[in-house]
Amino acid sequence: TVAPTSASSTVTTAPPTSATTVASPRSFTLLATGDLLSHSAVYEQAGAYAASAGDAGGYDFRPMFAEVRDQVGAADLAICHLETMLSPDNLQLSSYPRFVIPNQMAGAIADTGYDACSVASNHALDAGVSGMASTLDHLDAAGVRQAGGARSAAEDATPSVYDVQGVNV
Repeated sequence: TVAPTSASSTVTTAPPTSATTVASPRSFTLLATGDLLSHSAVYEQAGAYAASAGDAGGYDFRPMFAEVRDQVGAADLAICHLETMLSPDNLQLSSYPRFVIPNQMAGAIADTGYDACSVASNHALDAGVSGMASTLDHLDAAGVRQAGGARSAAEDATPSVYDVQGVNV
């Protein structure tokens, strides 16, 4: 179509050649929390919770998350920051300045509804490379994905991508 706009010029417009498709917006909820850092007083309390339930020598962190479990579990993607490393066997736990905490924390994280944890922190190597591997092994066993740590160069080179409601995060 040609339409005159003034005595000396014209504007040419072409009819649409195909229908334009607009994708529906997608959304999801993201919940992210800061440091899960357990000083000895915290994991000793987890030991007391376990003992009161008949698990002498165990650790139960789940009661500590009770008040946030509904909010964490309701998120489409819930990510925590696990500041401390998880012990392979709970035999040599330690607190400040080098943290190595009971490995039952991984199960409590999963039970609370977290999907993943960041593990990159200033305490990531408090238990050495084997401590990072132990932490990742316990998170894997609990079904909690992670970002920021690796057991190998290949794992380190693989980005952590989460499919949330059809959106790659």
